Amino acid sequence: MGLTEQTFHAAWDALKSWMGAQLQAQHGAELPTFGCVAWPSAAATARSTSTSAARGQPLFLMPDALLKEKGLQAGEGVGRASQAHAAGRSESLNYAKLVLKCVTR
Repeated sequence: MGLTEQTFHAAWDALKSWMGAQLQAQHGAELPTFGCVAWPSAAATARSTSTSAARGQPLFLMPDALLKEKGLQAGEGVGRASQAHAAGRSESLNYAKLVLKCVTR
């Protein structure tokens, strides 16, 4: 059967829906080996000079190895996963839960 365009869009929409729900509830969303979207912790927000952290906006944390491999730099709104202690709690993506919750609507 293979991956059809319709299946791809349904899966992508499900992922966006899950991430949106996580962020709406001010919870983080972790996509293993790709990155994590997390809200800054209260302590990190208080001591941060970053405008996105100071505004209480979510941060995107990429794995250090991925940043190094692709020659990318952390910047405004994008941090290193090794700095995740500065971010609040996040939930890892559970593919089975995602399918049940979002694709079967």
